[in-house]
Amino acid sequence: MNKYNTKVTKIDNVQDVNYIEEFNYQFKDLDYQIKFLHHSPDRSLQEIENDPYMKNFSEFVEKIAEFIPDGSEVIDIGAYDGDTSLPLALVAGKNGRCINFECGPAWHRLQINTALNKFLNIENYNYAASNHDGIDQFNYQHDVGGSRYKTDHIGTYPLKRFVRTIELEKFLDTLNLKNLNFIKLDTEGFDVPVLFFMQKYIDQFRPIIHIEWFPTTEQDLLQFLVSKNYFGVDYYTLKTFDKLPNYWVQDLLLIPKEKENNFPSLIK
Repeated sequence: MNKYNTKVTKIDNVQDVNYIEEFNYQFKDLDYQIKFLHHSPDRSLQEIENDPYMKNFSEFVEKIAEFIPDGSEVIDIGAYDGDTSLPLALVAGKNGRCINFECGPAWHRLQINTALNKFLNIENYNYAASNHDGIDQFNYQHDVGGSRYKTDHIGTYPLKRFVRTIELEKFLDTLNLKNLNFIKLDTEGFDVPVLFFMQKYIDQFRPIIHIEWFPTTEQDLLQFLVSKNYFGVDYYTLKTFDKLPNYWVQDLLLIPKEKENNFPSLIK
């Protein structure tokens, strides 16, 4: 154990996995044993111990718990290896659901991390969110994420693979959603188009939305906020803003205006 009370073990000869981390986490007076597989080829065991997944896990839970009632359905598009899916599922509770979409090379680790935490209600789908069913090119850089786009603010994605796409709204129709309260999007610059691919469900349930916003999508995001009667806050400070922040990339929470007074932590 280290100062974060996590147990980190180095793993050899397992594809794409370098360490497994285990830790206890208490949420709403219940104790949970969380396990997480790391893909960190350039980090030492000591570096992982000094900056463990548990730190990010606990910070994410503390930030989102206010916005996700127990028993919620949550959707994670661009779920990667489950780093946000695990805390989302924990907060949603035993009567909730965390529905994940991931089409990139981290898919197999998402499956493993889900299997290691079977007490969480997680469903994984190996599709790219789109407005049509078919096959599309997915551009990525090693294993750090990717997008339908060939470039973003970082530069060009040099690698590509072909992935199966789904017409998102039509697919969600098959899942019998009843209590969708939170959506998390991390699709490397493709977040705002995905919002419009599922606008029927946004109109129906009025969920809180966590997106990774890129300045290149500013006009599309402003159109969404106005047309859907949402407002934005900085994810880290929870401060509302009159205009979009001028950052290269920024995590935002999008909140329906009719829910503005439901969350005491928001800073107006």
